[in-house]
Amino acid sequence: MSKNIAVIGAGTMGRAITSLLLEHDENVTIIELSDSVLNQAQEEFQSKKVHFYNHYPDNLDVDMVIEAVPEELDIKRAVLQKVENHVPSDTVLCTNTSGLPITQIGSNLKLPERLVGTHFFTPAEHIPLVEVIKGEKTKDEVAEYVIEFLQNRGKLPVLVQKDIPGFICNRIQHAIAREAIYLNEMGVASVEDIDQAVKWSIGLRLALTGPFEQRDINGIDTHYHIASYLYKDLNNSTHPSQILKDKVESNELGVKNGKGFYNWSNTNINKFLTNKNNSLKELIHFIKNY
Repeated sequence: MSKNIAVIGAGTMGRAITSLLLEHDENVTIIELSDSVLNQAQEEFQSKKVHFYNHYPDNLDVDMVIEAVPEELDIKRAVLQKVENHVPSDTVLCTNTSGLPITQIGSNLKLPERLVGTHFFTPAEHIPLVEVIKGEKTKDEVAEYVIEFLQNRGKLPVLVQKDIPGFICNRIQHAIAREAIYLNEMGVASVEDIDQAVKWSIGLRLALTGPFEQRDINGIDTHYHIASYLYKDLNNSTHPSQILKDKVESNELGVKNGKGFYNWSNTNINKFLTNKNNSLKELIHFIKNY
């Protein structure tokens, strides 16, 4: 049976989530306060199962709200506080965030026990995994409801039981990036060679086996032996590296403006990203049938 879902925010992530919901025949209400962004969504979604608003309807009778506004604590907090006044008391509230504390996002809610974090990964229409994060006051049955909802719509949810910054994936991803940048800063290897080393070794293995599986395959005794001398030499900085600071100050932000660690000025970005996403789809199909 179709659910009634409100998606707050019609940016890249909000539209990707809407696409997922429509694939599974849900009724979707998109709320986007920017008329220009809302117009883009209206052009993309012609389905009669989508309704559009540039304001919060007085009576938003939905089963679930998925908030997908910009990744800023104050904005998310204010949006959810506003939404709470327009939905029934049993509507489940989801906040899509890559690392902001769910407890803080819901700190001004009347019913914070119905709020759960949902971290969709870009591109959300292709990446199966969704982190489901419990805040300190989230009821178990709310998290379980969201997990079942996502499973029934083809996603692979994992439960984050403690509300820590970055959750699971971003903590691991940033640990890898911190060490990679450190190796480059220390003159150990070039940016290109570090990327090649990761993509064509551990990157391939991680697509098929997680870190615990790989420890079992390699032998836990082997890992323990290597860890005993290596861990003390790994980078453990608690601040972003100087090279990141320099690039931000120089406005070298990556693909979005043509230069970051690489020069993208002569690259057709749309074609590059399309090819990347198509390759991701092929890889996901292979892994699912592995």
